[in-house]
Amino acid sequence: MNPETAYPEKMKKTDNIIQGTALLAAGFIGVQIATILFSGEAFCLNQGCKVVEELTRVPPLFVNLAGLLFFLALFVAARRPQSGPHPELSWTALLLLTGLGAEGVLVGYQVFVIHTLCSYCLIIFGVILFLNLISGRRQIFLGLSVFAASMIAFSSLNFGQSQMSLKTRTLLSGTFAKTSCIAPENQLYLFFSANCPHCQTVIKALENCNSCEMHFNPIEPIESLEHPELEHFPDYDPSLNRLVLSLLGIKTIPVMIIEKTNGFSLIKGEDPILSYINQVCFNNSEHNPYQGQTYLPDQSYGFTPEPGTEGECEIEVECPDPGQSLSPALK
Repeated sequence: MNPETAYPEKMKKTDNIIQGTALLAAGFIGVQIATILFSGEAFCLNQGCKVVEELTRVPPLFVNLAGLLFFLALFVAARRPQSGPHPELSWTALLLLTGLGAEGVLVGYQVFVIHTLCSYCLIIFGVILFLNLISGRRQIFLGLSVFAASMIAFSSLNFGQSQMSLKTRTLLSGTFAKTSCIAPENQLYLFFSANCPHCQTVIKALENCNSCEMHFNPIEPIESLEHPELEHFPDYDPSLNRLVLSLLGIKTIPVMIIEKTNGFSLIKGEDPILSYINQVCFNNSEHNPYQGQTYLPDQSYGFTPEPGTEGECEIEVECPDPGQSLSPALK
């Protein structure tokens, strides 16, 4: 067999591998799409996937649809016989370069911006990298050049606050304001929404507490919060608060997190939170609007991923309460 016929035969075998791998990848993504449609959540091998989903503007369903179309297009391109003086510069090669460039952006974002890796994304990246590596020396050189260029670009950019590693961020990073207490006995973080009347009731009850340093962590941007003696944090990030609840599997508010020396405790719902602050946040009983309620630790500590039915609002929708109008305290 002379070199002129050996090279096309080698390309044909490579195209067969590309076709089979593209179909397998398309099937894998198809299963992910079905999982999203039927369960509402994407299948994730680690928490990094949820972090990446929360920080991207495009819903996971559309991202996976784009990936499905990419691998189907790659399968069709690999089935077409290559012709011309440079068969290596084919639609297959261009699609592989495009895919590696897109993966360079995604991997660069995870490595240099949020410092968290998504296992599902890495699987797709590995498939595209493999197909580039088996497509010849020219394709390897071009593909690695495109990927390296994306990574170098990300490593040289400054993304400001979003570049802060999630590992170094704390609950205070999502605090809109906090109460000013002298020698507070407790550090509390209230996760709330401006359109939830149960959150409003809890905030109203906290106006006279005098032994807790209360942090207000909204799950969306707010303009103001009418509350005595507040210290505001203009650089707060409300998306971090929604991300925290998402990672914990919590879908309702209000939620209160209690910071302790050996970790954190968590309480969900209006009544358990009011009972807790009644016990620990009022040194002067004359200012306690909920005196007489009992805090039940066995029922209040810990969190339940399932949405509650009373005293809680769904995070994604407004919580209707026809008998109560919203106060201007939350705007």
